[in-house]
Amino acid sequence: MLTPADIHNKEFSRGFRGYNEEEVDDFLDEIVSAFEELIKQNTRLAEDLELERKKTAQYQEMEKNLHETMDVAQKTADEAVQSAKIRVEEMERAAKEDCERLRHQTEMAIQRRMEDATAKVRVQQELYEAGIARERQFMVRLRSLLRSELAILNADGLTEILGSPDEGAKNPEMPMENKTADEFSSTIVKNA
Repeated sequence: MLTPADIHNKEFSRGFRGYNEEEVDDFLDEIVSAFEELIKQNTRLAEDLELERKKTAQYQEMEKNLHETMDVAQKTADEAVQSAKIRVEEMERAAKEDCERLRHQTEMAIQRRMEDATAKVRVQQELYEAGIARERQFMVRLRSLLRSELAILNADGLTEILGSPDEGAKNPEMPMENKTADEFSSTIVKNA
């Protein structure tokens, strides 16, 4: 490449009717100045171009990083959504299991309470029936006792004390003391 020094140091041979040496030197000086200016501009433009290339490379790198970051963010978001879906499914499954377990426990508790209540009802019914049976036995014994007592009283002359049996039969509203032993015992047995 031709440099300004090459132009400046260029020597021409002299010929017979040659060019004016001063004019050639002046013109060469102008060419050197213009050439130096062009070289400076070229250098400046080359530096600017290099700077722009570096900036472009930086922007391209930033763009690449942004794309990678966006890809990572998208993957992370997708993973988060998938993880959330899985977690929701697990929570739903756990909730269903808990509900099923609680339902089963409640059913078992109700079953136990029903069995306990049924057992208590049976016990109370047995107690009631036993009470009824005791009452019947008591009434049978009481009737038997009353009959035997009345028989004893009849044998000892209760008729004389209370009056004759005909008087009690004629007047059913007669007080107990005016009834015979048989009427007295029939009334007690009937009322019992």
